[in-house]
Amino acid sequence: MVKAAGSIASSITFNITTQSKFAFLWDPWVGGSSINTLCSTSNLTDTIPHLSKVSDFILDGNWSLPDLLRPTILPFIQNILLHQDHNNPIGWKDNKRISFSSFITYYFREEVPFCWHKLIWHKHHALKYSCYTWLAINGGLKTADELIKRNIGVNSLCSLCFTFNETMPHLFFECDYAFAALKSLIPCLGDFLLRPRLTDIFLFLEGRSYHSKHQKIIHLLKVCCAVYFIWRERNERRFNNTYRSSATLCALITNAHLSTFVGWTVIPVVGGNALGAVALVFALVELLLLLLIGFLRYPSFCMELSDGWAVLLLHLLVFHTPGRSQLKNLSKKEKRREERSKDYGKLDELSLLKP
Repeated sequence: MVKAAGSIASSITFNITTQSKFAFLWDPWVGGSSINTLCSTSNLTDTIPHLSKVSDFILDGNWSLPDLLRPTILPFIQNILLHQDHNNPIGWKDNKRISFSSFITYYFREEVPFCWHKLIWHKHHALKYSCYTWLAINGGLKTADELIKRNIGVNSLCSLCFTFNETMPHLFFECDYAFAALKSLIPCLGDFLLRPRLTDIFLFLEGRSYHSKHQKIIHLLKVCCAVYFIWRERNERRFNNTYRSSATLCALITNAHLSTFVGWTVIPVVGGNALGAVALVFALVELLLLLLIGFLRYPSFCMELSDGWAVLLLHLLVFHTPGRSQLKNLSKKEKRREERSKDYGKLDELSLLKP
């Protein structure tokens, strides 16, 4: 707090009045510096009490300093005007009324804005899970603290850990229960010394180097799935009085995460398809690399194993449903059969093979 106050001292103005409550020695009311700093060579603390206020040295609208200190202090404060407005003792240098939002804007002025949508609404997102993650990022989920703000009486205690109050940052993922489930899915999150928030996890995954181009997508999908199922577990505990352990929740998230691949179009790797065979070879090589890296970095690398199988599956899947331009070389009968298969959410692999 002291460091933060020092960083904004040069950007705020102190309006000195006859009733100013600023600390005479310690507050930076003299052009962004304190009297104790300006007169560091003098032992002012031996003469002036530590808790002295600025108003203690103002009499009848003029400065009233002890004779012994007048030559030392007066040159610094003689040009400071005494204002009559007692309502705004502190302001910004651009004459804006100071507020907490102004401080936040100034304090994070050098922070580069981050585009969260690239990590949530990426090309291969799952709509249901991304919607809940986007609501969590923007504070749209009705957690206990948000309901209490709206004068709705609810239990403020977290339904997952039963220790802290339920807030959005706590639920995702400062809560021990939620973070344990997520760390089981993505072991590299164990590098955090403190419990991260959802935004911290996205920043961490964005800045991390990956050994496969699909591994980042897999991790982002896991986080979005975790947000959805943790929120669902919270609701189950509050309204249905049913409970799951973090291990059971982790298994549920893993199944949901892998099931997002089911509706994608399969590339046949039989019948002399050279492209599919090459993709399969590369997938197996990446699988072996992931297993080796997981073994070296983590003693228990079972989740890296699941990443490897997911990468293998991704290499055998196309990330989009084929459009009409891709059907021009098929016969009319095959076109009708393929369009009917879209209604069921996946393609019939055998329909792509010529007899």
